[in-house]
Amino acid sequence: MAKTFTTVLLIGEGSLTKQLGVRLLERGYSVWALVSSDGLAPGFARLGINPLSADLAEPFLAKMAVANADVVYHLAGRRQHGMAAPEPADLKGLQNVLSMIPRGAIKRYIYESSLAVYDGVVPGQTPSETSASSKEGIDEKVFCRPKGSTGRIHLAAERELLARFSEEGFPGVILRSGSLYQMLPGILDQIRRGVYQLPADLPSFFHRIYIEDYLDILVAAMEQGRPGQAYNVVDQAPHTPAEYYNQMATLLEVAPLIPSDSDSGSTSAAVRYQNEKLVREFGLSLRFPTYREGLLDGFRKAEDLRTREA
Repeated sequence: MAKTFTTVLLIGEGSLTKQLGVRLLERGYSVWALVSSDGLAPGFARLGINPLSADLAEPFLAKMAVANADVVYHLAGRRQHGMAAPEPADLKGLQNVLSMIPRGAIKRYIYESSLAVYDGVVPGQTPSETSASSKEGIDEKVFCRPKGSTGRIHLAAERELLARFSEEGFPGVILRSGSLYQMLPGILDQIRRGVYQLPADLPSFFHRIYIEDYLDILVAAMEQGRPGQAYNVVDQAPHTPAEYYNQMATLLEVAPLIPSDSDSGSTSAAVRYQNEKLVREFGLSLRFPTYREGLLDGFRKAEDLRTREA
C-alpha cells in the first residue's frame, strides 16, 4: 500500500510512545513527539524521534506542535501500568489541540481512549441501550454511561472528536484500548525467585492487548481507521488473574502464583468486548490472539536478553 502520510506527531511520553515512534521511523515516517519538559527530550532524540517541549494547556504551543503534522497520535492518557487513567488536564489538552487545528489541516487524529467508557454497562441490556447480547459481548454501539472518572473523561474526549467529525468531517479515529501488556524482565526474575508481590487491586477479569499487536493496530489506524468511528482494541480471550499469572509461572517452571480455587468465576461468565469491527475494518489478524501467545513471545524475548547479558 502506498504511504499516504509523511509527518507524524506523537502526544505522549511513555514507553508506548517511544516504541510506536521507532516503529514509524522504521517505516520511513518523519516522527515528532510532544513532551512536557526539556528533560525528557534526550530520551526521544536518541531514538531518532524529534522532541518538542510544550505544554498542551498553552494554546499557542499546542498550535505550534500540530502545525506540520499529517497524523496526530494522542496517547497522553496512557500511564505506565495497566489501564489508561486520564486526568482533567488531558481533556483540556485535547480541547486546546483541536481548537488550534484548521479545517483540513490533518488527515488523521488517532485518540487512545479506554474500555473504561463501558463502566457500568451490563451485557443483556435492552436493545435500545446496547446491540450486544450477553453471549456476543459488548460492541461499539453500546450506549455508554460511565460511572468512574476515567470513563467519564475519556467519553467526554470522544464526544469532542465526534462533534467535530459531525460538523466538519474531522478525521478523528478512536481506539478503546484494553490493558496493554508485555513481559518485563524484572517481573519475570522476581517470579523466578519467588519474591514477586501480586498487585493488590487485581480485577476479576483482564481484557488485554499484547504490545506487538497494539503497535500493529496503531500503525494500521492511519490508513484503515475510519474517521468518526470507535474501535474496541482487545484480544480474543478475556481471562482471570489466576490464568494470567499462573501461565507466567508455567513458562518459568515454578509454582503457581495464585491458587486455582481463588478464581471468582470462569471466562465464559466474564464480560467480553467484541473486537470484530477492528479486525474486519483494519483487515488484520492478531498475531497474539490470547494471553498465552503473548506471554510466550515475551518470555522468549526476555530469555534471549538474559542469555546475551549472561
